[in-house]
Amino acid sequence: MRFLVSRCVFPGGYSYEWEWADRTNGFGVKKKCYRLRMSPAFDYESGGDSSSKLTPKRLTDRKRIFDATLLSMAKDHQRKVLLQSDPQLKWDDSR
Repeated sequence: MRFLVSRCVFPGGYSYEWEWADRTNGFGVKKKCYRLRMSPAFDYESGGDSSSKLTPKRLTDRKRIFDATLLSMAKDHQRKVLLQSDPQLKWDDSR
C-alpha cells in the first residue's frame, strides 16, 4: 500500500526499477522472479547539490511536498463529491 501511495502522490520522488532475482519459497525451492526496487530520486529538485544523500533538509522537503500534494488531492476529491451530491452543496476554496 505504501508503494501505491508514494507512486501516486509523489511520483517524481522515487525511481522504480524491476530486477531479476532469485527467490526461495516455503518449500526451499528456488525460483527466478522480478522484484521491484524503489529508491529515492533527487532529480525532482531544480537546484541544490547533486549528491545522493538523504539529508534532514531533503527529508523535510520531501515530506512537505508529499503532504501538500496529498492534501491537494483530498481537497479535489472532496470538491467533486460535494458538487455531485443531491442537493448540491457549496465548496469554500478558502479553507
